[in-house]
Amino acid sequence: MRSVLAQSHHNLELIVVDDGSTDFTIDVLKGLSADPRLICCHTEHEGVSAARNAGLARASGEVIFYLDSDNLWTADFLRLMLIALETSGARSAYAASLLLNRDGAVAGYRGEPFDWAHCVDGNYVDLNVFCHRADMTGEFGTFDGQLRRMVDWDLILRYTQAERPVYCPFIGCLYSDDAQDKSRISTSKPYIFERVVSYKNARGFATIAETLVDLRFSIAIKQSAAPQSDTTKRLVTELEKRGHRLQVDGPDTWAARHPHVNEVVLILPEASDYPPHPEQFNLALGVAADDREVVQGVVDALDRDTERIADEIEARISAYLQFRHPA
Repeated sequence: MRSVLAQSHHNLELIVVDDGSTDFTIDVLKGLSADPRLICCHTEHEGVSAARNAGLARASGEVIFYLDSDNLWTADFLRLMLIALETSGARSAYAASLLLNRDGAVAGYRGEPFDWAHCVDGNYVDLNVFCHRADMTGEFGTFDGQLRRMVDWDLILRYTQAERPVYCPFIGCLYSDDAQDKSRISTSKPYIFERVVSYKNARGFATIAETLVDLRFSIAIKQSAAPQSDTTKRLVTELEKRGHRLQVDGPDTWAARHPHVNEVVLILPEASDYPPHPEQFNLALGVAADDREVVQGVVDALDRDTERIADEIEARISAYLQFRHPA
């Protein structure tokens, strides 16, 4: 927050959204309350999209910027970005980021000229250095409250598809890039979210629900060295009939492919020694339920009708990808 209030461009409002925090956030806000540019907004732990949308609803400025609590802006960031918008005539813009590891050492840089076709394949525009004209929220929508992850990328793709942003090749943000911090959203969720957001925007779907109706996944079934059981064969046939791509792996091929090749992994009961990869969506089938954190769910009772098993697998995937608001 101090990196915002210390900007060389002073005419700003800083809207801080406290999404039901239980730490010292309130005390920090009280310490900065003397600055009239500070506006506090409180939500009840409704998720990142709802929190950001609450901030957008309070904003009165002509240009919107975003900053997460663990990152810092460089002193002239706002001033240079506003100049870029004014001189280019663009409605959105972004700068580069300096990535710092947990020890404060340089881990790399992020920033390159914009190409939407490349960006939809893999995001390289960070929201912490992105800005846009305020009226774009009415035209292209706000953050997708039904999407659990990659909401930044989703918004950027919607805002930049029809109107190219201007790239400003300077360091605008010191970005905390701590890959060992598993509590961070950016390091704690499987690749399947990237696939969903890319597909949603490439195909022009308006909602995550519409996207999941059309999207099919690459699924790997992990089994022991024994031949496929009749149940496994029927499950493969049923899932392939629905349009999914299936591969069945024994221990020799459990780790033969990059984890992004198969977004979904189904672990059979006899494959209890299989080590689930955190970048995949892992479902334990049958009695293989355990308390490993990287297993996202369990589908039990494999002695049921194969269609019902496949229905439950698809339902578990869909439920995991969509944000459910607290009751």
